[in-house]
Amino acid sequence: MDRIPKTYQKFSDRYPDIIGAYDRLNESVKGLDALSADEIALVKLGISIGAGMDGAMASQTRKAIKSGVAPEKIEQTAVLALPTLGLPRMMQAFKTITGVLERRDRETE
Repeated sequence: MDRIPKTYQKFSDRYPDIIGAYDRLNESVKGLDALSADEIALVKLGISIGAGMDGAMASQTRKAIKSGVAPEKIEQTAVLALPTLGLPRMMQAFKTITGVLERRDRETE
């Protein structure tokens, strides 16, 4: 489940200082303590959905699973996009998210 995309790995290998700075920034933002780990995971997934970024949606779904967020909450995050973003964007998110959840289920069988 901890699959690192090849492009990210290549960039990380070539530019470790940039990735290190990015990781520190990410940890600093998450460390503000106003939101729980589950809430952070779902907010980041929602941002990915709003931006229409399939790769980010898949990544944030995997991170939410790893954080222990219930699959129903992850799926509902996609459905919540419907009134704001419309049916096509919601269906795109639903497809990406359920694909990750289904792969996870197959891997744990």
